[in-house]
Order: sequence, then C-alpha cells, then structure tokens
Amino acid sequence: MVIQMLNIKEDKNLKCPECGATQILVDSVRGEKICSKCGLILSEGMADVHQDWRAFDTEELEKTARTGAPLTKMRHDKGVGTEIGKSQAELFKVSASKRGQYFRIKNWQKRLVSSKDRNFGYALSELERVSSALNLPKNLQEEIGAMYEKALEEGLVKGRLRPKMCNFTWFK
Repeated sequence: MVIQMLNIKEDKNLKCPECGATQILVDSVRGEKICSKCGLILSEGMADVHQDWRAFDTEELEKTARTGAPLTKMRHDKGVGTEIGKSQAELFKVSASKRGQYFRIKNWQKRLVSSKDRNFGYALSELERVSSALNLPKNLQEEIGAMYEKALEEGLVKGRLRPKMCNFTWFK
C-alpha cells in the first residue's frame, strides 16, 4: 500500500472551472492539482522544482548544487566564462550603431583576458588537436592540461614555444 502526501492549498487566484471551489489539492507524487469538491484534475505533469537533497549549511548547499554547465579543465576559464559572439552572420540584421557597440564590447573582452589565460587557451587548443590525432581519452587530456597549467603558474612556460611545452607535458 502506497501512502501519498497531498498538500491542501487555498488559492484565491486558482479556482475550479467546474464548481468554483478554491480549495485545491496538490499531489506532488503524481504532479497533479485536483479540485477537492468535484475531483476535477486542473493540471497534470507539474515539474518538481524543489531540491532532492538536504543541506545543513551554505557550504554543503554549494557542493550539492547541480545547475549550470559542468566544470571542465579543458577551458582556460574552467568552462564558466562567456564569449561574446563567434559568428558575425547575425550582425547584418542589426543597425550600424548596434554593430559598432558589439565590436567595442568584443574588443574590451579581448583586452580583459590576461596573457596567462590567453596562453593557456592556446595551449589547450593545441592539446585538443594533438589528442584527437592520438585518440587520447578525455581524462588524460584533462590531466595533461592540469600539468601545463601548473607549469604556467610556476613560470616554466615563459619564453618557450607553446607547442614544445605541450609536447613536454605529454611525455612527462
């Protein structure tokens, strides 16, 4: 025997179209809203928007949050950054002033990226190119990327050619 939990909600905005009652039952298991007087199903297939885990402090809540794209070590910004426009095909549909604004914002974005991030981004694209040729698995690519990032942070990359440093991390 399955016991279902029904929440009784009185909502002045939500009325039954059949009998006009405002006492609505919310069945969270089935995802239905049911009139308590006549039994009419007002809506079905409601999505559950509540979290399905428990957190007792903010640190635990942050660890269990599951929104957004997954973090990846194969992007210089771990996959959380925003890139302003890759394609200019849509720009022909907007006015000249908006187009100018787009190019100004894009130029500012280029200026704000640090040289280390730019270097790391170029190295990761080189790593992806060679890894696809060698059919390396993603976990190994990420490990090599982390090694390159560590070398970059320790200042071992400065003054050396990027492809040679990438090759060094592959065979380390």
